[in-house]
Amino acid sequence: MKIAIFHMNQLGDIMFSLPMIYNLIQCYPHVQIYSICKSLFITEFVELTTLIGNVIVRPKILGFFNREFINKLKSEKFDLSIHISQSIDSTLLGFFSGIPERVGFESALMSFLFTKKIEFTDPPSILNNLNLIKSLNVEISKSDYVG
Repeated sequence: MKIAIFHMNQLGDIMFSLPMIYNLIQCYPHVQIYSICKSLFITEFVELTTLIGNVIVRPKILGFFNREFINKLKSEKFDLSIHISQSIDSTLLGFFSGIPERVGFESALMSFLFTKKIEFTDPPSILNNLNLIKSLNVEISKSDYVG
């Protein structure tokens, strides 16, 4: 299984995603996880974790209009995308890349493009991210910081 995770671009948000990624790996031991983020600083941090095997840097501006980037994502043939980011371009990238299962928050702009929508409760948190994978029937064995 190949999973694309569309991250937000703040260090704390990446840290909030680590328990979610840990639980995905526990549930699917042979999973390939790709982090899609746009900040070089965040990319470097993600690469330091032992949980994420691959990082794809997305265009900073108008990423969903970038045909070359969409083709790159299509060529990866992802099975699932998890959208922590609620941005329009993240949602559209997942959709236009042909990823068959797309999970995100119902409060995201253009959330009608997700195949599964989860309620978001402010502020961003580990719990919100864990709820995304609970909707996929992933058992949660660790619900605090990992990495």
